[in-house]
Amino acid sequence: MIERKGTRHYTMRDLRNGSLVQNVTRSSARKLWRYAITEHETAPVDAEKIAWKGNLGVWKQGRRQGRMRYDLVQRDIEGKLHIYYGVSDDGIDGPWRELVGVGDSETEAPA
Repeated sequence: MIERKGTRHYTMRDLRNGSLVQNVTRSSARKLWRYAITEHETAPVDAEKIAWKGNLGVWKQGRRQGRMRYDLVQRDIEGKLHIYYGVSDDGIDGPWRELVGVGDSETEAPA
């Protein structure tokens, strides 16, 4: 994040294709990135409140836009947290699926 003239500018990574998009502001961001920026600014991740399984964790989960969405966290070997906001069931694979219980009746139940 860089602040210029009172406006915060972020570099966002699109995990679908790996590209970096620079100079994203809250007002210029698309819905998912606006959500990520707003959460980052107003509700920072508290590592003590994450449901951890190894170096992977679930910060928040709930229904948004009619689908289950997860805010996921990964701790790298240096202890830095990487947050993935608004991940849908179809965006989850590998060990993340077990972590969030994709396909479990509890996950599928309406909120």
